[in-house]
Amino acid sequence: MGEGVTGARYVRVRYDASYVAAAELIDAPLATLGQKLANTPVTRCDFLVPG
Repeated sequence: MGEGVTGARYVRVRYDASYVAAAELIDAPLATLGQKLANTPVTRCDFLVPG
């Protein structure tokens, strides 16, 4: 996972960091219910948040 996890230190839960890394790797948006995750300042993926 190395460099791909750009926001890892800002993401509070390890599995959230894994999802962010996967979305960044395949250049896809990440659907989440977590507003805190969607507001992570250093990521290279877009977030899809309902509401």
